[in-house]
Amino acid sequence: MAHGIGGIKAAGLAPFAEFFANNGFAALVFDYRHWGRSGGTPRDLLSIRRQREDYRTALAWARGHDSIDNDRLFIWGTSFAGMHILEIAATDPALAGAIAQCPPSSTAWPGWEMSPYRARCA
Repeated sequence: MAHGIGGIKAAGLAPFAEFFANNGFAALVFDYRHWGRSGGTPRDLLSIRRQREDYRTALAWARGHDSIDNDRLFIWGTSFAGMHILEIAATDPALAGAIAQCPPSSTAWPGWEMSPYRARCA
């Protein structure tokens, strides 16, 4: 499970993860590098490529655990992470599914060039 632009795992993902865990699902919540409790400098750097790599790294970590059923593996993302998981789900046929909560619906996000985040993007 991952957050959108500027979000960190400590900012509201716990109730979702707890709901899934209380209903028999494993839930992995993480911060992208450069954000939250993850490492990486500079801080608060937004990189679509790196965030998708981080999501794939989290998936690989989950797939390496015997307690996780890889045949039933879903990914979940809210906002900007919802956009990431749409691309990841489309390119990872081993996933059972994806839950995208309020995603921008295009990887070529309209207005991206005009975004105030543009100067901080890699």
